Amino acid sequence: LNYLKEGVKEMTKFPINRVHVIPLCMDIEKFTNALPERHAAREKYEIADQDIVLGMMGRIDFAKSQQFVMEVVEEVRKEHPALKMLMVGNKTEGEWEDYYNQIVERIKAEHKNGEVQLYPFTKEVGYFYQATDLFVMASKNETFGMVTIEAMLSGKVILGTNSAGTKELLDNETKGYYFNWMDADSLRVALKKVLTDREKAEKKALLAQKEANDLFDHNRELVAIEKVLRGN
Repeated sequence: LNYLKEGVKEMTKFPINRVHVIPLCMDIEKFTNALPERHAAREKYEIADQDIVLGMMGRIDFAKSQQFVMEVVEEVRKEHPALKMLMVGNKTEGEWEDYYNQIVERIKAEHKNGEVQLYPFTKEVGYFYQATDLFVMASKNETFGMVTIEAMLSGKVILGTNSAGTKELLDNETKGYYFNWMDADSLRVALKKVLTDREKAEKKALLAQKEANDLFDHNRELVAIEKVLRGN
């Protein structure tokens, strides 16, 4: 992303005219074709159709801030009981095992009715995105969050930390909502904005989806790389 180009400019003497920005892209068809039905996806995760589901996907460790988000969701649920949370990811082997176990034990003790759920990572990511309404990227320094791009392509309302690559992807909140890293009040305010004005949130999600389809198609990436190699 462009913020990394600016970092090269500010912190090195590398000639900036030799730096080219080509975003990582993906096969976007898997997010537009042959997706599971929303109802089937919710059945897979035992989620009711009327629930408003906040999702997080990625390895379970402190840097990803799942426990922080879970605590904010628990607080916001007091005013918005339809809000649920779905985490999909595996623990980082050999690291943060205590953190992972704390989350598991809290879910067992406090969320026996499925208000917060944790499932292992799956390659069938379409089920996760179809089951959720909101997506949260809570990492402090996510350089280029591929799961954020996936959420954009899936038309999800996105809440992300106001830092690093996430900040650029959400483009001054035109494509989602910012909050400050590990700042409960900030995330709570952003989440309540989404829950109290769903129409505005959906408009941002649609804009993010459209631009992601335009910017992150792997065919576009291949053309851009070829142009650089040919010196065009």
